[in-house]
Amino acid sequence: MSMQSFGLIDMQLRLDPDAHILYVVVGHSGNMALETRDLDERRAVDYDLAGDIVGIEFRDIDEGVDLDGVPHASRLARALQIMGAVQYEWSEGK
Repeated sequence: MSMQSFGLIDMQLRLDPDAHILYVVVGHSGNMALETRDLDERRAVDYDLAGDIVGIEFRDIDEGVDLDGVPHASRLARALQIMGAVQYEWSEGK
């Protein structure tokens, strides 16, 4: 498995191109995910005990990444643009 990490101010993007997964670690608290809520079959959000977001998982990223309805979408769009390794879709007005 090859994994690439891209650090940002308060999030880290972990890309596993072999598994076609992008995982975004949100914040620096190191809190563990205690609950995962699927947004759909290709996207999930992890929450800690306090209900704060600790991570966002995107599956099947070879088909692109849909940011609509995802927490922190505008920051993620900028990060993905900088990273340049993943195609993404996002409608800022939604």
